[in-house]
This record gives sequence, C-alpha cells and structure tokens, in this order.
Amino acid sequence: MPPTAPTLATRITLLAASSLTVMAGAAIAPSMTALQAAFGGVEHANLLVPLVMTLPALVVVILSPLVGLALDRWGRRRMLLGSLLIYALAGAAGSLANSLTELLIGRALLGVGMAGVMTGATTLLADYFRGPARDRVMGEQGAFMGLGGVVFLLAAGELAEVSWRLPFLMYGLGLPVVVAGWFCVREPEVEPEPIEVAAGDEHRPAGKVRLPWGLILGIYAAGLVGHLAFYFVPVKLDFLIHQQFQGTPRLSGIAIAVITMSSALTALGYGSLQRRASHLTILAATFGLLGAGYVGMGLASSYVVLLLGLTVAGAGLGILIPNLNIWLVGRTPADKRGRLLGGVSMAVFLGQFLSPFISTPLQDGMGIASGFVAAGWVLVAIGVVAGLKSLWDAQLRSRQSRQAA
Repeated sequence: MPPTAPTLATRITLLAASSLTVMAGAAIAPSMTALQAAFGGVEHANLLVPLVMTLPALVVVILSPLVGLALDRWGRRRMLLGSLLIYALAGAAGSLANSLTELLIGRALLGVGMAGVMTGATTLLADYFRGPARDRVMGEQGAFMGLGGVVFLLAAGELAEVSWRLPFLMYGLGLPVVVAGWFCVREPEVEPEPIEVAAGDEHRPAGKVRLPWGLILGIYAAGLVGHLAFYFVPVKLDFLIHQQFQGTPRLSGIAIAVITMSSALTALGYGSLQRRASHLTILAATFGLLGAGYVGMGLASSYVVLLLGLTVAGAGLGILIPNLNIWLVGRTPADKRGRLLGGVSMAVFLGQFLSPFISTPLQDGMGIASGFVAAGWVLVAIGVVAGLKSLWDAQLRSRQSRQAA
C-alpha cells in the first residue's frame, strides 16, 4: 500500500478534476457551426474558428514538460489547485468575448490551466495507488472523463441552441473542484517502486537504470496519433451531421455524447482487461476499434448508423489513455513520473491541436464523409501492425521460456 492512503473524497476530487479536461472541447463542440457563422467574416475564419477548440491543446503541448518538471520538484497539490483556478476563470471568460481575438486569448489561458490539471491529477492518482488498484483507478479516470463528456456535451448542446456564449459558463464548474481540492487533496509521500528494467541494466546501481526511451517515445506517438484522429469528431462531426442529415446543435451534442459514453463504459473495464492482455495487444484493439468506427461513420446512410460507428470508435478510445499511462508508470521510476506523464499530455494535446490541419485538407479534398473513411483505414492498419507485433512478442517469450526450461 502507498504510504499516503487516499480517502474517498480525495479520489472523487481527482477524478472530477480529470473530467474537467474533457470540457475543453466538449463545452463548445456543439457550437462550432454557430461560431463559424458569428465570425465567418474574419479573414482565414475557416482555420481560425477551429482553433477556438484546439488552441488550448497547443498551450498544453508547450507547457506540459515544464508542468511535469514542476510537479516532480515542487509538489503536485499546489500545481493542481492553481491550475484549476486558472482553468475555471479563463474558460468562463469566453462567454464575454466580443471578437475572435479575445476569444482566442481566453482559450490560450484556458490551456495554461489545462496543462496543470491534466498532468497533476494523473500524477497524483499514480502516486496514491499501486498494482491492480492503480489499474482500476486509471480506468475510473477514463470513465469519469467519458461520463463527464456526456453530461457536458448534452448540456452544451442545449445551451448552444440559445446562444454560443452560454456553454462557456460551464467552465466555472472548476471552482467547486478547487474548493474540494483545498480540503481533500494532500501531498502524497511516494516511495520508490520496482520497475521492469531493460536488458543489461540489472547490475546498474540504484537510480542508474536507463529509461526505456524507445518505449516512452512509442507511447507518446500512440497518444499523438490516437488523439489526432479522435479530434476529427469534435472538430468535424457537427459539419458532417449538418451536411449529411440536416442536423442541429442538439443532434451534434447527442452524437458526441455517444462516443464519450462508449469510451467511459470501456474505460471502466480496463483494470480487468489489463490482467488478460498485454499493453501492446490492448493498443492494437484500440486502433482497430477506433478505425472501424470511423469507417462506419463515413459510410453511414442514416443518423442511427452514424451513432453505431461512434459507439465502436468510443470503445477503442476508452482504453487508449489508461493503457498508455499504466504502461508508462510501470516502466519508469516514481521520481520522474510527473515529467514523463507530462509527455503523455503533451503528445495527446499535440494531436488535438494538429487535428484541424489534417482534417480540413481532407474535408476540402475528399469531403467530410470520405475523410472519415480514409482516416479509419489508416487507424485499422496501425492496429493490424501493433497486433502482429504483439503476436511476435508472445511467440518470442514462449520460445525463450522453453529454452530456459
């Protein structure tokens, strides 16, 4: 057991903080068409309006390494509470913006808060829990993020029917989480944990074990690609529904809520899944499901079929981040946990930021529906490659076991 046992209130507070990071895009996703109409006269609005959603991700990319380092050096609690306060105030300020420039400035400040909230909450959860309990709580984190997304999206869809400004007020929910964190979150006392070391490091002195940089960079790449693809949904799904099915902001909110609900339910089962399959096998399933869902969405002939595709894609999405976080934490030392998990946040949000620059040319060149199909087949191919590598590794381990016997 960790030296600092978390209370239920601590656990819920950290999971609630994690769920707020989903709202960065979820709160305004149903408003994208309305924002395009409101600021369509601005030069380069076709690229700048999607940045309202993704600019916070760019700020997270820039700040995450520094935030991770600060978490390791100066403590997790103060960084988390300060970040939550910035998140709440900067996010809600979007409701008062009178120009696209003002709106983008507020979104940049929101990204400052997000960088600390995402990395801080994840690092604290990893500090407080170990073993199967850590697997479960990381799955719970994914579920809270998914379920939070459902609630936020449904509420945002209703609010967006009235005005594009109202959904920004939802960021104020960060304020009660700040209060809860002040009373319920304490700085954990983290003891060193045994980690799996690379061949050749077994006889190195304690603290001199090499970091598995090949694996770490692979984890970062998976997070980047997975969320680059995922953000096709909040950035382009509203336009797809409007174009293909003459949809409304409410239907867009429901559709995005479906993928987040599916991801939440899958994330809840991650702890059980991790005991039955390797991290690489789970990663193969992640990309396979995400890709198959996108192909189904692009080929959908009705709104109901589109929702089925979103459900399949969400099943893959739900296990992506818990799998990457647990994989990384299990292979790296505790005293470097903050900065390395900060790298996961950096990769994930870099994918979110880059997504419009990939999806917009696809939309212009192929159409929205065909763009989803093309992206889906690329994701399926990545899943197949990961699956073949997992099978190869399993055969290699089996051969080595037989030789050792």
